[in-house]
Amino acid sequence: MDRRNFIKNAGIISIMPSLLQACEKIDIFSNIKQFDVAKGNHIYIGPQIPIISESFLHFEVYIPDSQIHPSYDNKDCNGDWNKLFGAGAKLLENHHENSARFVFRPLYEKNKVEIGHYTYYNGDIIKNKWVTEIDPNRYYEYGIKFEKGLAKYFFEGILVQEDSIGEENKIKRFLAPYNGGNCGAYRDSYIVLKKIK
Repeated sequence: MDRRNFIKNAGIISIMPSLLQACEKIDIFSNIKQFDVAKGNHIYIGPQIPIISESFLHFEVYIPDSQIHPSYDNKDCNGDWNKLFGAGAKLLENHHENSARFVFRPLYEKNKVEIGHYTYYNGDIIKNKWVTEIDPNRYYEYGIKFEKGLAKYFFEGILVQEDSIGEENKIKRFLAPYNGGNCGAYRDSYIVLKKIK
């Protein structure tokens, strides 16, 4: 092997660990994505999910019982919705402009999770038209579709809500999970999203 090929091959070998680490973080080989949130934090840490002109965002989602907790000591932190996942109509637009998302919050007394939706259309919010209760520690199927100017919400394969989203018919951006409220996460926890093709 001549010197030039040796240097070229050595360079490829030396960057392989970095590439493998990047692939592990992006998790491009799996359709299962885990998003972790630390106690007191709002932002979930997890892989990015780029979306380019899809009309339907479709996941099975697992919410563990670690997301179910008693009331915060600070009453201003209770009752807020956490964002499960969502779809943005524009790649670089503020997510409060034109977007749709599923939301959740704990029902501690029942050991259940309440599921709802938020739709933002030109900065105005539509919410609480549809809510349901689910059990923790199992997968449920969720879908958001942009079609004919409507954001359509599907739960367990059934259309449960549709709201105006303007003239948007394509999803350009995945909106990652977010822990709502003033106090951040009650304890360390996570959610799991399993993409359905």
